[in-house]
Formats: sequence, structure tokens, C-alpha cells
Amino acid sequence: METKIAVLSRDVANQIAAGEVVERPASILKELLENAIDAGAGDLGVDLEQGGCKSIRVVDNGRGIAADEIDLAFQRHATSKIQSVDDIFHIVTYGFRGEALPSIASVARVEMTSRRRGALSGCRIVLDGGKIESQQDIGCPEGTAVKVTHIFDHVPARKKFLKSVSAEQAACMEMLVRIAMSQPAVRFVVTSNGREILRVPHTTDISERLALILGEDTSSHMIRIEGQKGDIRLHGLITRPDYSRANAKGYYFFINGRFVKDALISHAVMTGYRRVIPEKRYPVLVFFIDLPPEEVDVNVHPAKTEVRFRNPRDIYDCVVETIVAKLAAVPEGEQDPYDAHREQTGASYHQRVEEALKRYTLVTGGSRPTYAHREERRPEPPLMGLWRDPAARSDVEPLPGMMSENCLRFSELAYLGQVGATYLIFSGGDKLVVMDQHAAHERILFEKIRSDARKRAGFQQALLVPEVLSLSPAEYEQFIQSRDILTDAGIDMEPFGGHSLVLKTVPAPLANLSPKQFLPDLVGEVLAGGKTASTLALKEKLFAVMACKGAVKANHTLAAEEVKALCAEMDNTPFNATCPHGRPVYLVYHLTDLEKLFKRT
Repeated sequence: METKIAVLSRDVANQIAAGEVVERPASILKELLENAIDAGAGDLGVDLEQGGCKSIRVVDNGRGIAADEIDLAFQRHATSKIQSVDDIFHIVTYGFRGEALPSIASVARVEMTSRRRGALSGCRIVLDGGKIESQQDIGCPEGTAVKVTHIFDHVPARKKFLKSVSAEQAACMEMLVRIAMSQPAVRFVVTSNGREILRVPHTTDISERLALILGEDTSSHMIRIEGQKGDIRLHGLITRPDYSRANAKGYYFFINGRFVKDALISHAVMTGYRRVIPEKRYPVLVFFIDLPPEEVDVNVHPAKTEVRFRNPRDIYDCVVETIVAKLAAVPEGEQDPYDAHREQTGASYHQRVEEALKRYTLVTGGSRPTYAHREERRPEPPLMGLWRDPAARSDVEPLPGMMSENCLRFSELAYLGQVGATYLIFSGGDKLVVMDQHAAHERILFEKIRSDARKRAGFQQALLVPEVLSLSPAEYEQFIQSRDILTDAGIDMEPFGGHSLVLKTVPAPLANLSPKQFLPDLVGEVLAGGKTASTLALKEKLFAVMACKGAVKANHTLAAEEVKALCAEMDNTPFNATCPHGRPVYLVYHLTDLEKLFKRT
């Protein structure tokens, strides 16, 4: 079939272009917030309905738009932020393309009211599908209010790709958090379905803003960081090496105030932490990197989260050198100046938590042990605490086909000893078996937790002292939306005011652990799991985190009876060849393998 080249209609071209800018409700919110900040707004109000899927409203007190220019704001490539090609290389604003508003209007219904500062009246304009329905002068406050409804009604195919309401709201909250981090002088008030979910006051101290947004549990582990290399200046907060997460969801990079995702900076971070943090563990950090606008190209992608540096090596070296120098200057246990400041400003927070815990126990009728009592608790030995009787068999119920008669029977092997307080050595017949004690215990705990969750009997254990978890707004919303999944996984939490949750129960195998030992990784998995439709997959990830945190660690000497108990459990644990993360639990060397190693064959 012969085809001819034709110019696309304006409507088709607009919707294609909109696909690069407006991916989901969070994209709309981002563009509206950035426009408001570019307009000099000091107060921002955000209202979401159904996580932004039904409507998004943003109100600001910025400069406003003149009545005779308000229709121009919705024309593609109309902008007040650049005038020439040279301006592209000296951008100091969030927006500059003139694509955001027309892209939003092409896929939704938009109502905008705006009044220029000093003007006697404002103007109201309504567009649907990119076409102006009405425009009139009205009385309204100075600033701009934009309401977006019927999102993607004109692009039904795009609407089908939206995730759940909870997932979309979590994405909106994450977008809000990013912008709020970089704008401490701007006040944010956010409501969802008529309920206030976030209030961030003005501040002149970026550390105060970050502590509020990241949550007390994370910020209490952070230290200030500052560095400079030429015209490049870096400042922000990083976590100590003793606090880490299982993924890099806690990375926040800002280039001249703009949030970016950059593989170069991510690699530099891990290079700086390489020798002080375990493998596959990641810190939480907030970096503000300031450099001359001409040294960075933000005109790479319409989403503007990707940038190109003129001298990437200088950026890399600045990040690495600053991290290494800071971690060396503040050894573990030494107080950083930021810590002292936080202790002074955060005293009232801890007092409020203490009082709230007292009220909580009065309402629930529970006992309220002192913190001293909690600190005096000592966990039992990691293995003997699980297996009272070394000869007892596991209560895990293997499914048909899980086990094979040809599987190794560890209780029938001869235990030879422990190497490096990490690896257990066995012999049997013509075999030499080397077992990773952590991986083995991790698999056992994983299967036990999963089996107990299916049976529910004796699965959960109440904490003597409810643990308060302070989260960032985005983390809090994700936890609330994932509450049912967490309950099924043995984690019972309740809202505790602000963005805090109170932890009431944990899976029984983790009862001897402090919740602080596994909650950060739990947070990371819940956030990552928000992007998957499989609740089963998320529960499995949570079980894996719990098992990893509860398992005996490397560099831990085991008594002979503990090894015996471990072997008895291994014999009755399905899929015991690998840990829940896929690492091998044991290696088998046959006599023929040894002979090859010693070149006897």
C-alpha cells in the first residue's frame, strides 16, 4: 500500500507532544508546581482527588498572569522565561519550553484563574481538549489557581496505563517531596479527598526542611556535608555508614535546585561509600550541587530530570572527595554539629512521642514498660533462641514435590568445623560440603515466616513497647495504602499523628530484634513494591527482608549444638539450595572435584 507524507493535524501533534510531558497525574502536578515557583510563589496549596486521577488543583500567591496574556500561556512554545537560543544555556528557572500547559490542556479539562499583582481584576479561562471554551474577567485573589479534571479523557488509551489510586497518589507525594526539599522558603499545604496530608511551613534552614520531610527516624542518622571543587559547590545531608537501605530510593540529587536522576552521581556516591558500607546496601542522602548554568545542559528531555555536564569528571570527583572526607572526619559514635542542633530542636518531638505513647497505652489498656527495661532486654543466641530442642524437626510444611530423596541430609554429615566464623565445613562419603551459615539460616527463617503466615497460628507477636516510626510524607502514604499487605506479612501498624506510625506486632521469629534493625529495609521494599501489581510478590520481598535481618550473621561463632540444630532445620526446609535472594547456601565438592584441583587426574 502506497502512503503519502502528510502534516499531522494540530490535535494529533499536540497529543503526541503531550505524551512526552504528561505521563501520569504526578507529571501534571510537577509542571503546575514548577510554574508556581517560577512565578515567585511563597505559599502553595495542593488538592488531590483520588490520588490525582480525578482532579488536581494548585493555588499559589505568585505574580499571576495578565488578562491579555492568559490565552497565550496555552499556546505551544509560548514562554516568558527565554527569548533567544543563547538563553537555553543560562537557564535559572524550572520551565522554559512553553510546552507544559498546552500539553496538559490537550489531554484534560483545565480551569485557570489568575490575577496579576497590582491589577484591579483577574481573568478566568476554561479549556477542554486544548480548545478554549470560555474566557472572562473576574474578581479573584492575586496569584494563580489551576484545576485539572477529566484527566486523559481525551486519550483513553493513556488512561488505561494509570496504576491504582494509591500508587498514583504515592507518585504525586514523591513529586511534592522533591520540590519541597529544594524550596525551603515556600510553604506547602496538601489535601487529599478533603483530608490534609501534608503541611510544610516556611523555613530558612534547609536542614529543618529535610528533617521534616525525611522523617525523624532517617534524619536522626544524617550528618551535614559540604564540599567545593572550582565553581562546583556541594552541600546537603548524608547518612552514617551504620544506617543503610536495601535500594537507592533514598537518593535525592538537585542540580541548581532542579531534581535530577543521574547515573554518574549515583556511581560517585557508591564509590565514596564503597569501603564503609556493605555490598548491595545504599545510604540515604540529599545533595544540592550548584554550578554555573552554562556548565550544565537541562535541555535533554521534556521531563527535565536528565542533564548533561560540560565537565562530568569534576562533578564525579567533587562528590567522591566530599563523601570520603566527611566520613573520615566523623567516625562512628562521634557527634556531628548537625546532631547537636537536632537534639536541641528535636527535644520537643521526643517529648511528644513519649506523651503519645502514654496515651496510647491508656487507651489500649496495655502496659507501658520503661525505655530502660527495653534496653536491658538481651536477645537469646541467634540459633538456640529458635530451636529449643536441637533434635526437633521444623514445623514448616513442605509442598508436594519440594523435597527429593536425593537431597543432602545435613544431619547425617560429619561436622568438621567453622572457617572465618562464617562458613561451616562438613564431610560425608566422597563429599566435602561448605555451608554459608547466614544464607542457610536466612532460607530457614524465610520458609518459616511464609509457612506461619499461611497458617496464621502463632504468627504475630506483640511488642512489649510499641515502636514509633517517623516517615517522610511519601513513605507514610505508601505504608497506609499497603497496610493490608503489611498486616498479612505480620506487621501491624496504626497511624500515630503527623507522618508517624506505631508498630504493634511483628512476626514471631523477629521478636528478639529491635524494629529499627529491619524497618528501614521494610520501608524500601514497600516503596519499591508500589510499582508492582502483585501483592504476593511484595509479601515475598517483605518476608525476605525479615529473614535476612533475623538470620545469624557472618563473623558469628556457632556452638556445636547450634550447628546441629541448624542442620536439623535444613533437612526439613524446602528450596534450601539458595537463600531468598538467590545466593547459594552450600557448595558440594566431590572427591573427583578435589582430585582435579590437586591435579591427580
